[in-house]
Amino acid sequence: MSIPERTRPSAQAITLWVAVGLAVLTAILMFAIVPSVTIVESSSSGASSESTETLLEAMGPRALIIAAVPTVITLVPAFLPRRARTIAAVIAAVLLTVWAVLAAFTVGVYYIPTIAALVVAAALHGK
Repeated sequence: MSIPERTRPSAQAITLWVAVGLAVLTAILMFAIVPSVTIVESSSSGASSESTETLLEAMGPRALIIAAVPTVITLVPAFLPRRARTIAAVIAAVLLTVWAVLAAFTVGVYYIPTIAALVVAAALHGK
């Protein structure tokens, strides 16, 4: 039994949802799980201690807003009608690339797989 053509998700839609999953996974890993901030404290006696924090611990709720930006950018094309997905995927890839460059010293580099998935989705126009 085959799935009717109208109800089967397109390759482009599947790739867009893969991009969304990558964006969410990257946000969770980079902001809440992986330690990204190192704190070195020195006392007047010369002793020093070093500890690490996640971006969420270091920045508080502001980190959630920063983490939401690439996720929302990636999510928008997935909810658009089929005819608008390609241009939306291109725009999302460009916006996410700019965001990744601006955040390159912290978490921007980790969004490269998400950008690649958006580019693939844009290339899958009509498929």
